[in-house]
Amino acid sequence: MYESERGRQRYAGEDRPQDLVALEPPPLPEPDEDTQEVPAVVFFAARASTPELHVAYRALEIWLLEAPSLPHERELAWRMHHALERELERRVRESIWPRGEEEALPF
Repeated sequence: MYESERGRQRYAGEDRPQDLVALEPPPLPEPDEDTQEVPAVVFFAARASTPELHVAYRALEIWLLEAPSLPHERELAWRMHHALERELERRVRESIWPRGEEEALPF
């Protein structure tokens, strides 16, 4: 008899504890008017690590400066670039001043 069969027979009559963890995806940020056409970038920015964001930001910046592109491609790329830039800035601000620890300004 295999060990898995023995285990199955041994615990067949016992009630198993219910799993208390519900797996749900984290909430997505609402896209603003600048990112309406680039929901994939908003999705990526919400889940990417900071080094991944830096790499994507720099690659897009280099592509915008050096690669020939059509006007509508360039406009969309700038919107993507700004979306990544805002997410990087938000993460830097949050790392300096964590959310929930705000204080009133003295003036």
